[in-house]
Amino acid sequence: MRKIHPIWAAVAALLVLASLALCFYGYHGGMLYMKTAGDPQETVNDFIRAMKVGDSRSAYALLSNYDSLGIENQPQTEDGRVLMDALRLSYRCELVGDCVQQGDSAEQIIRLTALDLNKLDEARAAAAEGEGAETPAVPLAQLLMDKGSSLYTTAEYTVTLRYADDQWRIVLDDALLKALAGGR
Repeated sequence: MRKIHPIWAAVAALLVLASLALCFYGYHGGMLYMKTAGDPQETVNDFIRAMKVGDSRSAYALLSNYDSLGIENQPQTEDGRVLMDALRLSYRCELVGDCVQQGDSAEQIIRLTALDLNKLDEARAAAAEGEGAETPAVPLAQLLMDKGSSLYTTAEYTVTLRYADDQWRIVLDDALLKALAGGR
């Protein structure tokens, strides 16, 4: 039987302990090095631009947690098309402050203005009450033109981004998704 040399046993034990320490650090400390490219703020601007013009393919390519928001489907009714166009055209986005970036994640505060469908419903109900039975309903397009920006809502949202597949992608949360959908 062969005898184990104590010096080599101690060296092996130290190497095992060093490996375990590195594994523990890597697991809890995250990546040791990550190089990101691109600008998270530009990703936010590109996403809003794509939503505004109805470019679903470009918008979805910038999202990390949604494959579809339904903007690729054209509404079947004239009112639906008018409403979809009005919603898209109402988007105004302003970046507030600097983007806070830490490793593979970033946060950007935005001020988003968009058509509020709840305000639109209230305006339609008020218009219907004032018309009477013999007067035809005010067309949606006319109501949107008459009420204009009074139907818009502006609020601030924190947009979270993750770096994946060599680009920044937006992690769309419920509050921003609701705002983009007109408050619903």
